[in-house]
Amino acid sequence: MTGRVPPQNIEAEMAVLGSMLLGDRSAIERVTEFLDKQDFYREAHGRIFEAMLSLVDKDEPVDIVTLKDELTRRGTLEQTGGYIYLMQLAEYVPTPANVVYYAKIVSEKGVLRRLIETASEIAGMAYGETDEVDTLVDQAERAIFNVARKRKTEGFTPLRPLLNEVFDQIDSAYHDKGVVSGTDTGFYDLNYITSGLKRGDLIIIAARPSMGKCVKFDNLVVDPDTGEQRTIQEAVRIRQKRVLGISADGLVRPTEVSNWIDSGIKPVFRVTTELGRFVEVTGHHPFLTLDGWKPLHDLVPGDKIATPRLLDLSSDSSNVTTTQLESLQDDLRKGDLGAVPRLSKLSKEDTWLLAHSLLCKQSFITDSEKTARSLQHLCLRANLTTRLTQTSGGWEVTRFGIEQTHLPLLMGHLFYDGIASIEPIGEHQVYDLTVPDGANFIAQDIIVHNTALTMNIGQNAAGKGSVVATFSLEMSKESLVQRMMCSEAKVNAHKLRTGFLQDEEWSRLSEAVNRLWDAPMFIDDTTDISSLEMRARCRRLKAEQGSLDLVIVDYLQLMRGSARNSENRNQEISE
Repeated sequence: MTGRVPPQNIEAEMAVLGSMLLGDRSAIERVTEFLDKQDFYREAHGRIFEAMLSLVDKDEPVDIVTLKDELTRRGTLEQTGGYIYLMQLAEYVPTPANVVYYAKIVSEKGVLRRLIETASEIAGMAYGETDEVDTLVDQAERAIFNVARKRKTEGFTPLRPLLNEVFDQIDSAYHDKGVVSGTDTGFYDLNYITSGLKRGDLIIIAARPSMGKCVKFDNLVVDPDTGEQRTIQEAVRIRQKRVLGISADGLVRPTEVSNWIDSGIKPVFRVTTELGRFVEVTGHHPFLTLDGWKPLHDLVPGDKIATPRLLDLSSDSSNVTTTQLESLQDDLRKGDLGAVPRLSKLSKEDTWLLAHSLLCKQSFITDSEKTARSLQHLCLRANLTTRLTQTSGGWEVTRFGIEQTHLPLLMGHLFYDGIASIEPIGEHQVYDLTVPDGANFIAQDIIVHNTALTMNIGQNAAGKGSVVATFSLEMSKESLVQRMMCSEAKVNAHKLRTGFLQDEEWSRLSEAVNRLWDAPMFIDDTTDISSLEMRARCRRLKAEQGSLDLVIVDYLQLMRGSARNSENRNQEISE
């Protein structure tokens, strides 16, 4: 490449300057819309052009005399060729009427030179290795796009065509009431409010995690690290790191908590199962049913919801003596609440011994509801399924034998328990948590879930032909696609993972795959992605697809900012 002359057209540059000297002011103004000093290859021509613009800014005429005086005042007359060269420019131009055509030639040559300069700068950055590779790639892409964007300038648009265009939109909306004019979200009420998502909008789903799917403050969750049960409120206070949830294959396992949220005061419902368990949640909280995840307001008594049938919790505690174990049994039979916290400290072996000893006669009765519920939870850790009922004699915990008729309700570590009742219990303090892995957790020994509003919007939009880019920082792309398939087919995800699909469900799943097959949705599940990387990938996707209608980030707080803001998380999120 050394010794090659950069792209240029000196004759076109002279023609532009000469036309500006001889033409009227409108010709000059048309040229300045897309031409600047850097577009000229000869530095003298750039200085002459700059002097002309200065005259225009001062509302002075542009001719040979005024231009000579302006260059003299700037001290650049001799450097630009002097008065004789200005005379030559005026004589050189074929016709001032073609000034825009000449100017476009000059502009295009300038773009080519900038492209060469940018490529050289990129090569220098790459050889220098002065920054991280991802940062260098983004800087390179941004530099190239800036060169291209220089050529795409838009000026004013007269009011008249805009009036016609907007009036046609209003007329179309009047005749097609309810038709979405933007990107269809798939949510009727949201479409009614917004008429669809509009291009160029930045929309932040500024809701608490799970869109208000919260749990009452005194509901219990298990700390997998200690085996201890504590209230949601206490877990929020200490920022408990992990909870129990279910894996993709239906096994109970610990899962990380990425955030705990105080969600304020909200209406709460108590959901009681046929085995006597209960959980108190807001009305939109999803439960895992035989037909997939469903919000509480879509459930009725008799529906089956998933509960764990065993909790395989390890303990570092050493085995207690036989005397201590017998003393704990006696305390529980007496309803001594001081014995309840000691249950979580037991080893697996002692847990099994205690549970089987207390239920050696098939049932255990106590006056204390808390003691009875603690024993029911203890039995889960001993792989015993029990039923809790309130009788005239107190609270009774009874062994629940899994019969042949119950086998379809057993999947992995799950048992699908029937809903006995759903009762409103007024407004209470509620809390929520964000669980990246599987988006579910166990509260009060019942499995509940977090759902993703934005992902549903993206799926609906892509299903109607909109090009959607999804950055999933929480969930793997395979898990995300599986969730989309189950949602589209209305199939229980756990049945899909474990292979217990019925023929009719297979048919629905196949139809769902066909519907999703051509949906223009693109998923990136890179974790800890930066804004630079995300922007670069969006640029490439838009270039490949020709358009990009919707970009979803799930979710913003999991993104990584630039290194300069790494010490301040608020600045990272703002960036």
